[in-house]
Amino acid sequence: MEVDEDDSSSETSETSTIEHEQEPYFTFKDRARQLALDLFHGHKPEDIVIERMDGGSFNRIIGVTVFRPKPQLTTFKRVYRALANCFSKRKTTTVRPSERYILRIPRQDASTMDYDVTTLLYTAHHVPHPVPTVFAHDMSSDNALGMGYMLQHRMPGQTLVDLWQTLNFEQRKCAMRRVTEIVLDLHNTTSTSAGIISRANNSVDITGRIKIEPYPVSGRLASTTNGVQCPLSIPQTTRDHLLGLCKAQRPVKVADDGTLLFQYIWDDFESIINTLYEKGFIPDHHIFHLCHLDLQSRNLLARVVDESTIEITGILDWDSAAFAPKFLSVRAPFFFWTEDDAWEEDEADVYRPLSDPEHIALKAVYEEVAGPQFSQTSYIPELALARRMYYILKRGLYSGIQVQFAEDIIEEFAKLNIK
Repeated sequence: MEVDEDDSSSETSETSTIEHEQEPYFTFKDRARQLALDLFHGHKPEDIVIERMDGGSFNRIIGVTVFRPKPQLTTFKRVYRALANCFSKRKTTTVRPSERYILRIPRQDASTMDYDVTTLLYTAHHVPHPVPTVFAHDMSSDNALGMGYMLQHRMPGQTLVDLWQTLNFEQRKCAMRRVTEIVLDLHNTTSTSAGIISRANNSVDITGRIKIEPYPVSGRLASTTNGVQCPLSIPQTTRDHLLGLCKAQRPVKVADDGTLLFQYIWDDFESIINTLYEKGFIPDHHIFHLCHLDLQSRNLLARVVDESTIEITGILDWDSAAFAPKFLSVRAPFFFWTEDDAWEEDEADVYRPLSDPEHIALKAVYEEVAGPQFSQTSYIPELALARRMYYILKRGLYSGIQVQFAEDIIEEFAKLNIK
């Protein structure tokens, strides 16, 4: 009988489960197995292996391996196999074929999962790199889990962040080339409208002209169950898009007496946007580019091919993907040449002189593959601040930390002393 791989449980996953007040894995796994039995008819419990995996802030992650059911042996075959084992020095064993899957369970609301499914369908057609494919999904609670889920085919490889320490220098340079190629290919997927890929797309839209929705200002998408149909984005300039986000965020935070809060931040952001436009950083002819918006080594799967080559076997976690301004799509994958404890949104190491010979070499590989115009645009300080500002324009000021981040951006932009 196959056994659960409970030993793979992690401190990270345990912490996430406690933080989100969710059912412990040791009981939840039984419902995960029942879901698999419901989806894969003709299988028995011993055909299903459930594996605990690291989850994240937004999704609980469980590995599911489905073995092909054992064939029913005739009496003759059972006798023959028993005799063969008696007279053989090695016992006859049969490795059963299997299929591997990833079960993703949203930690909060699953009613917007169709946005994620549509995004994965779109990227599968338009991104020339491996992305997860969806086997089944259910946004309702009418299943063995009692909650929404998405079951994806499991992609081969390890996360690049886990594989990195085992790679030699030539393999690391190869990884830099492959990831830079991903950045360039995403940059080359464009639209005249900004926003997220709409769930209203059908199979024809997915392969052709895509429907795009504006970012939800509240930070929450309209669920399928509430019957709300979001309007579609319209073609616009980068400046108009940014000013529109600013305008939409203004009334979100309100004091008890009805006073609108943080208006000084939105005033300064509008000033920054207009300055970027007047100085030619966001001209009217710029369109919007497909951006992953969380392209980090933890979201890249890879495998070693040989002593100088690695292969990127998957790009994970497309939940934040959107068509965004050009300055987002030219962001360098600088996590290759930063310190291990660098904050993911802090681009300080892009400009700081490097002393580590390996970091210098990896940055040079990026510049070689990306080309001088693309790579130099990555390093423009004004656009780095625009990227940081964009995250706040999209997410809003949902905490005191975000307010501090916004004030830091305003202060740093002023120090650039743009004439």
